[in-house]
Formats: sequence, structure tokens, C-alpha cells
Amino acid sequence: MDALKALVTDKAYKLFTQYNVFTKEELHSRYEIYMEQYCKVINIECKAAIEMTKTQYFPAIIRYTASLAETIAALKSVGAPAKVQTKLLQSLSESLEAAQNKVEKAEAALEKAQKAENVEKQAVIYRDEVIPQYSSLRFDIDTMETQMPKELWPVPTYTEMLFLSAHN
Repeated sequence: MDALKALVTDKAYKLFTQYNVFTKEELHSRYEIYMEQYCKVINIECKAAIEMTKTQYFPAIIRYTASLAETIAALKSVGAPAKVQTKLLQSLSESLEAAQNKVEKAEAALEKAQKAENVEKQAVIYRDEVIPQYSSLRFDIDTMETQMPKELWPVPTYTEMLFLSAHN
């Protein structure tokens, strides 16, 4: 995004007009189009991350944590240790709560970006607020993926995508 600003400098205008490649207006138009594309791509990526989190990851994690809670209760009822299951449940629950907070922050950042008064301000919000929020959310989801049984994870895991697809 920052590199695009080079298109609308006096030096760029002079170069492109001198060789009749673009007029100043055409160059500025391309700058605007590229900035809009940047914003649209980030918007789509963040919305997809939020939707997948809410409709696929959270439900799978909640089902698994419910199963863990039942297992812990059953183990405790017969006096068996449940330390491993309890630690896993605690870890997943904390990560789930953190991810929910990040979903809310990402949604707020998206809303703020969409209300920006021009494409340049919008791009700055996408770069400085939206991308960090959904990147942080992705980190939490990736961490929870490593704690979930792979048969319960709703999408192909990184391992499956990297190694199993290479054998097909």
C-alpha cells in the first residue's frame, strides 16, 4: 500500500507523461484503483476469517470442550485423575475467549475502515488496524487447531494440506 504512493509523486508524473505512457490523471486513476483493490482484498480476507471462525471453528471447539468437560466429570466421579484433560480444557477455553474478543475487535476495525472518508484513509485503517486484528485472530485459531483432534477440525489441517496432498 505504501509503495503505491510512488505513483502519484511529481517524479512519477514527470516520467510517465514525458514518455507518453500515462497522463497525470490516468496515473492518479490507477493509483486510486490499486488502493481500492488493496482495501477490497483485505476486507474480503478479514470477513472470511471472521465468518469461518464463527461458523466453523467456534462450533467445533465448543463441541470438543463440551466433550472434554463431560470426560472430566466422568473421570472425577470415579476418582480417576483428569489433570491432562483439565489443562487442555482450560487452555482451549482461554484461547476461545481470546479469539472471541479478537473477532469483535476485527469487526469493529472493519466497520471503521468502511466508514473512512476516502480510500487513502481506508487503506491506512486496513493496514494498521484490520490486518493486525485478523492476523492475531488467526494465530489463536491456529493454536487451537494444534490442540484439537484432527477428525474434529472442520477444515483440512496444515499437515494434511502440506504433506498428504503431496502424495496424491
